[in-house]
Amino acid sequence: MKYINIIKSYLPSKEGKEALENLLFVLRESGVNVEIEEFSDETGRYSIAHSTNLGNKEIITSGRSLEELDRNVKDAIFTIFKVPKYYVNFNLINSSLCPDKKLKYATS
Repeated sequence: MKYINIIKSYLPSKEGKEALENLLFVLRESGVNVEIEEFSDETGRYSIAHSTNLGNKEIITSGRSLEELDRNVKDAIFTIFKVPKYYVNFNLINSSLCPDKKLKYATS
């Protein structure tokens, strides 16, 4: 059953399209706000992103560079909105870094 669900995630579906539409609605209306904290330890420097405005949903992810962090946050956004792989397109989500180390994710 697990493999069937994996295969289904690569195919178009009504549920997948609805999940993507729901995500795009949220991005247009309020966006996804993310705060960034920087850390250093024996393995090096990295940043952790934490969502601040998703209600009962939450994103916490990390990256060694801002580019990696951005990619991981976008992946997490698609994941928490249960968008199947068939509909995942990182170019649908724009991000902007605010001066106070916050990211704003939205769609155009």
